Amino acid sequence: MFLPIMTFLYCLLLSLLINPLECLTSSEWGTSGASYTDEYESYTTAYINITYRDGLGRVHSDKSEIGKFGEAHVGYAVGILVHVKNDVTGDASGCHLPLKPSFGKQFPRGEPWIALVKRGGCNFQIKVNNAAAMNATGIIVYNDRESNNLDKMKLTKFPQSRNMSAVFTYKWKGEELARLLDNGTRIIAKITIASHCNRPYTNINRTSVLFVSISFIVLMIISLAWLIFYYVQRFRYIHAKDRLSVSR
Repeated sequence: MFLPIMTFLYCLLLSLLINPLECLTSSEWGTSGASYTDEYESYTTAYINITYRDGLGRVHSDKSEIGKFGEAHVGYAVGILVHVKNDVTGDASGCHLPLKPSFGKQFPRGEPWIALVKRGGCNFQIKVNNAAAMNATGIIVYNDRESNNLDKMKLTKFPQSRNMSAVFTYKWKGEELARLLDNGTRIIAKITIASHCNRPYTNINRTSVLFVSISFIVLMIISLAWLIFYYVQRFRYIHAKDRLSVSR
């Protein structure tokens, strides 16, 4: 009886702490007339469309909503995907010039290309600026740690970045693409807008959630202790009653 009640109270408290997330697709955003103030945290997710041929000539294509645009520019980008490394150290973070492809000697000429780099080593802005300096039309930064959440990259509209589309994606996806590119696979990548999401800012932090969780655990312990005490007393009462009936 007590467990369902405690669970309900816990879920009710959490629902009061967590603000709802509202997302609109790119088509809905254009027709909704939605307007948000500084009271909302806003970000845009991205579709990453990948097309390539394997060693047997079979075409593989995948389109997934697994990216999040950076702050500076949100827009379409298409080109040959290139895993970028430092020309001297071989570092894949894209932090230090000069850069080179992980496979081959030079970047694509006469056609657009998108840089693939790993998080870490420097801030996101340096990665974007370096990719722009090498004439990339876009950049995909993949995480250097396992996480279910995607960060929104802090970027500014510097002239050298030319409003270049920059997208952050998961570690597993970046490593998967990096392996293909390092083996010489030619990949065509497209970055498109998926959804615009807005979440109200909240003053509730992890400490509040922790407090609610601890309170729930304490209530559960008290309820369990009361139940144990109740059944022990009942058992003693029944046992004493049986002894009296036998003695008579």
